[in-house]
Amino acid sequence: MRYSIFIFTFYLLNLFSSTEANNNYPIILIHGFIGWGPEEMGGYNYWGGNYDYVEYLDSLGYEVYNVSVGPISSNWDCAVEAYYQIKGGQVDYGKRHSTQYGIIQKPSSKKWPGLYPEWDADHPIHIIGHSMGGQTARRLQYLLETEIYVDSARTIPESSD
Repeated sequence: MRYSIFIFTFYLLNLFSSTEANNNYPIILIHGFIGWGPEEMGGYNYWGGNYDYVEYLDSLGYEVYNVSVGPISSNWDCAVEAYYQIKGGQVDYGKRHSTQYGIIQKPSSKKWPGLYPEWDADHPIHIIGHSMGGQTARRLQYLLETEIYVDSARTIPESSD
């Protein structure tokens, strides 16, 4: 079974390289439940195991970024973490959410320079999520539509102080 999954995945990656892309938007990868980022698990790749799919896609000319969200966090928390890893800045889970669930609203250890800070309506991205990473991507879309407000200078989560 594992061999057939590898062949199918390899086929899909080859399909990318043999077709003409309609755009060159960056690709953002979001791991699933109990997943890990590129700096974790002793170098064993979440996206490919011993084979590094991120490196492979890079070699084909794709711009690929790999976010690392909490492995057992809620979809809200993962979506917020993904947002700040992509755009850059200090994570802010929002005052209401943080109070309701008893978490630190702005944990000092969660501040990133941004993988693709240019991301906005004029600079779209592709998001690929594995397993719960797909739900994280959906929650991120929801939060962008309803809870996260971005103006020219800052990001404002719902009722944040």
